Amino acid sequence: MAEKIDELSNKEKKLLKILGENKKIDAETLAGLTTNLAISHNPTRKACENPLPKDKTTAILSDFSVLNESNQKIFENLQKLNAPTLKAIENLQKLNAPTLKAIENLQKLNAPTLKAMENFQKLNAPILKAMENIRKNHLKSSIPDIKLDLENIISTVDTQELTKTLNDLSVSQKMITDFWVQQAHLLEEKKIAKVERIQTSHYTLTDEGKEYLNNGLPERQLLNRFDEKIDIKQLKKFDLSNVGIGWLRKKGWVTVKDGIIYKLNENPPVGTDETVLKQINDGDSIFDKDTVIGLIKRGLVKDEPTVKNVLSLQDHYQNETFEELDIESQNKIGTLTRKQIISGAWKNANLRRYDVTKLPKKAYAGKIHPYQRIIGEMREILLEMGFTELYGGIVQQSFWNFDALFQPQDHPAREMQDTFYLKETLPLPKGYEKVKAMHISGGDTSSTGWGGVWKEEKAEQCVLRTHTTSLSIQYLARNPNPPVKAFAVGRVYRRETIDTTHLAEFEQLEGIVMDENVTFGNLLGILREFYNRMGFESVRFKPSFYPYTEPSLDAEVYVDGIGWIEMGGAGVFREEVTAPLGVKYPVLAWGLGVSRIAMLRLGLKDLRLLHKSDVAFLRETPSLREIKGGI
Repeated sequence: MAEKIDELSNKEKKLLKILGENKKIDAETLAGLTTNLAISHNPTRKACENPLPKDKTTAILSDFSVLNESNQKIFENLQKLNAPTLKAIENLQKLNAPTLKAIENLQKLNAPTLKAMENFQKLNAPILKAMENIRKNHLKSSIPDIKLDLENIISTVDTQELTKTLNDLSVSQKMITDFWVQQAHLLEEKKIAKVERIQTSHYTLTDEGKEYLNNGLPERQLLNRFDEKIDIKQLKKFDLSNVGIGWLRKKGWVTVKDGIIYKLNENPPVGTDETVLKQINDGDSIFDKDTVIGLIKRGLVKDEPTVKNVLSLQDHYQNETFEELDIESQNKIGTLTRKQIISGAWKNANLRRYDVTKLPKKAYAGKIHPYQRIIGEMREILLEMGFTELYGGIVQQSFWNFDALFQPQDHPAREMQDTFYLKETLPLPKGYEKVKAMHISGGDTSSTGWGGVWKEEKAEQCVLRTHTTSLSIQYLARNPNPPVKAFAVGRVYRRETIDTTHLAEFEQLEGIVMDENVTFGNLLGILREFYNRMGFESVRFKPSFYPYTEPSLDAEVYVDGIGWIEMGGAGVFREEVTAPLGVKYPVLAWGLGVSRIAMLRLGLKDLRLLHKSDVAFLRETPSLREIKGGI
């Protein structure tokens, strides 16, 4: 065991002595408490060369010796403070890691910044209140009030310099933290220390959550807008009705009968969601977790997790203090210079020992995001199969997004609860009367249409496209004669509650094939070929229903350990869709969710991870995949 310890580098020995004294400490706190030391030639790592002194008060005060002349004067003033003030400094060191980090940052600031910090009493009320709360909650009555008599300072501070200094401090702090974690991992490989990564949730209100905290949740605001009852059409004219009405019914505050909304409770008590919003805003840490999850889904609360790396000794070293551990005054040399080799100085140098069986540090090359690579792979497969790619804007007219696809104007999918409507409108295209006639009576076909009323103003409304089929139908209108073989892949938008499998915006891939003799069997073959090339060997189909295709189907693929997974829908466009466009031949059509394929291919369980900047995930995901395929 002693031989193993002797072979450690100086940096590893220093961490070992710290752990021998403290047994367990998180890297962030360690970075905040270790300063004024030099490692190699890197001044930003000064904090890492000496072990943490037992007398932490002395350690903090001794750091002032390296500050500039202005800071040195502050140090001299500190030494003249009376005993209660020194006691206050000692208490400050016992605060949690964020507070310690703030203290460390204050000691490193340049002279103008120090002057600004000393003038904290001039800052606005919220900051003063926060500082007072910290004093009351953490320091209790053991620290006397210290009033600083500094005026006209803030107005003279160079705010750009202040911002730059704070940013530099943040970067330095992270580098020091990473250094200690790196040394701990080296000790972990030698079975001496261990690193425990602890992630904790930190909940904050979104801008929308703050607004509802001040003004009330949408459902409560709507409830206060009427007395005993109101016509639902009248209530929909109010702001927030597209969100609030659903929650009024869900909470049981109202009931709806014959288009009239009746109050069931004149003044319902404050709900747990309203209580939790206030608790989170006040900084409480104890609240109903299920309610928080619900508020996150509503977009009123966000989770900003924090990660701590806790460093400690392995169990068989827990009783060791390492007080007698010898730290060499001369650092070991890991890389020889040309001068050392020519002069022969390397012969007497303190060379670092190398383990030739140890793998080198990984090198991570830049690469395209895994999700974008999968989209690119889909595009490449379809282009190789002879398809033409379509492009179009995300803002589409309701006529092309809904009406031209024979979707009735009173269809639930066209409600504001499901679609993002814009205030802009566009004039209807030439020949729209044929689509109107198809909806009302079936036009010149055997269909009877949907009946009822078809409103031009509703078809003129613009929306964020809910599917990319709006591009395909416009392409068919411009190219009514065969052959047509086209696809589109792009982002679409729907009012979805965000969770592990749903997002409000996501990518969709869809395609069409139109020719004289194409059949339903051709559609099955195209889908099977595509999924095989994407790496799914087992594909099956089952009957389904879609408003603008007949017959219709759902495609499923088999995934080991999960089973059969639905991937998308397909079918043959109905006569009500193609006839108004002048298309006289069968049109095969399909659509699928790109993100679902990506989740399966990347082994993800949460759809949101596709859009999260997780460096480890990006680095470890393979760049290339051997394409299997063909039927």
